[in-house]
Amino acid sequence: MIIFLIILVVGGILSFVSAEMLVSDTGVEYDSELIEQFLVSKWVHVTIDVKDFSNITISKEDSVAVQTTKDSQRWDIYRNTSQSVLSILSENEFQLKRKSEWGRSFSGNITKEGFEKLLKDDRVKKIYAEKEIHISLNESVSLINADDAWSSGYDGTGQTVCVIDTGINYSHSDLGGCLGGGCKVRGGYDYVNGDSNPMDDNGHGTHVTGIIVSQNTTYKGIAYGANVVALKAGDDEGYFSEQDIKDALSWCYNNRNTYNISIVSMSFGGPNGWGQCGEDFADAEINDLYNAGISLVAASGNDGNENEISYPACNYQTISVGMTYDENIYAVKA
Repeated sequence: MIIFLIILVVGGILSFVSAEMLVSDTGVEYDSELIEQFLVSKWVHVTIDVKDFSNITISKEDSVAVQTTKDSQRWDIYRNTSQSVLSILSENEFQLKRKSEWGRSFSGNITKEGFEKLLKDDRVKKIYAEKEIHISLNESVSLINADDAWSSGYDGTGQTVCVIDTGINYSHSDLGGCLGGGCKVRGGYDYVNGDSNPMDDNGHGTHVTGIIVSQNTTYKGIAYGANVVALKAGDDEGYFSEQDIKDALSWCYNNRNTYNISIVSMSFGGPNGWGQCGEDFADAEINDLYNAGISLVAASGNDGNENEISYPACNYQTISVGMTYDENIYAVKA
């Protein structure tokens, strides 16, 4: 029932610009647009995923202790793989900007020579070009009959929602007014600025969080009894990077027991045209959460498309949710 209460979070979505993925002779997948970018620039920003050589799988049937041990072993192997790949690149070929704390990926600026070197490395899984990612916002609150769930005793109490967005204005009185233990916003991280203060400087994440847990007597959140953690992956202009989204998902996974996280809210998605789920940059992180028994809610899209849904909603391990609206803006066709 808590999932029912959270579905409205997808009211505001983020938009992505997609590219076709190609495959090198050694099986490394890469964005086709990288070839064009190297024609006009010496340095190109990329995110690089490494392969998983651990053969370790997490199951929700595993005890917390077993999951913790498996995670530790798997992250060590990922970190070693990432470091070994980085070691083959010179400073003239790659400028490291950030490594994932858990070793699955790293990002930075690369030259064509460095890129071609990675295409021959069978430890590399995928190389992504930097995408243009930005936000747009719709509103719908009153049409899902959340009061039916509340009257049955389901208001989110005891659950924590991991909100991946532009951060949260946790000082707002309707959201508890504080950050940390005992607060409505229990914790989080800012991947844009690299610190533990996920304050929202855009507004989108605060809006989404208000829909979930607002304490306002007039505009009560649909899961007002729940707590949240804030993962800031978007800057003040509403732009996001794939690396930030991937790391935010990993944070939710690795802190799931600390905060009793049971749901991940992803109010972002690719444009129509990704109906065959051609994008998959966060599949590995989504898979971790799914295997641990955590529900992921993602926006199917706000464009009223009749044939396609966006990514990550098209990923079979997420719950795809469409919007509600109080007018018949899409008339039924004869």
